[in-house]
Amino acid sequence: MKTLWILFCLSSAAPAAVIYSGVKNIPIPTTFNGIYLDLDSGTTSAAPFTGWDLNPFFGGTAMANSPSFQPVRAAASNVAAYLNVPYDALIDGANLYASGFGGSGQNPNFHFGTNAGQFQDALQGYLGFRFTPNSAAGPYYGWMRVILTNNSAGALIEDWAFDDTGAGIRAGTLGNVPEPSGLALLGIIALSAKRKRSRMEPHDGRRNPAVSVRPRNWKPTHFQRPQQWPVEGVHEDHDTIP
Repeated sequence: MKTLWILFCLSSAAPAAVIYSGVKNIPIPTTFNGIYLDLDSGTTSAAPFTGWDLNPFFGGTAMANSPSFQPVRAAASNVAAYLNVPYDALIDGANLYASGFGGSGQNPNFHFGTNAGQFQDALQGYLGFRFTPNSAAGPYYGWMRVILTNNSAGALIEDWAFDDTGAGIRAGTLGNVPEPSGLALLGIIALSAKRKRSRMEPHDGRRNPAVSVRPRNWKPTHFQRPQQWPVEGVHEDHDTIP
């Protein structure tokens, strides 16, 4: 009964205010049109439509955003580079954002490269953002997990999450505090129960007869297609959602 009560408390403590997309793995084309995404519905299109939020193109080496979707930037300008936010970094009102339509990827404001805060070729990264949904509520803060490429195949929008209370959220997590692994918690509970049972057993393996044990069950048009944007690949570990 105690174990069931602990599990109930753990499930009740889950952050219900966080809206998570689920794994999407939306391909980012190497074309100029790229892909348009609406975070509210998950709708995508190769052409702009009412309600679109983000438009990555050229494999993600260039991106555009609508007024409703403001990525975390290196400066508060609508052409400043989007930042690759570290895993577990807090995304909230203290970050730098712009307003209106904007983009990232035009020289010298590259978000793609090998420097700190840049997205690296074919490696997962986190795009932090401030978001106003189609209902005009918010703004809300969130993150988007992406794999960007040097205008080649394999670029993806993997998933995203935001907190619909307006609270901050940590990149790659489903709350403003990193959550422990549910499986790890269950493992601790199971180990605790096992130890308790072992204390009920005499050293000769027989059950203590005195103990009763019960059974338990989501563009600017001045971007031009590059001939080549060379970027050295970086080989290093990267974080994912725990």
